Amino acid sequence: VGFANDNSQFEILGGILEKDMLTQDSIKKIASLPNIEEIRSGILSAIQSSATRLVMLLETPQNQIVRVLSAFEEKNRQD
Repeated sequence: VGFANDNSQFEILGGILEKDMLTQDSIKKIASLPNIEEIRSGILSAIQSSATRLVMLLETPQNQIVRVLSAFEEKNRQD
């Protein structure tokens, strides 16, 4: 499809994928799909962001407990 866009005399009329006949529209849809590297990158980003959110979720209660204990300790020092 990219080649056809760059060369005005070339036109895609149809095609065959495995045992299925493809129309011009279906070939354009297939050509617009992301390549394997883009798909891998998207999956990796989703996994990394999920892992980051999980770590933050697990750390938050611990940080809050430490802050409460620190405040309690500071209050006891003042008394």
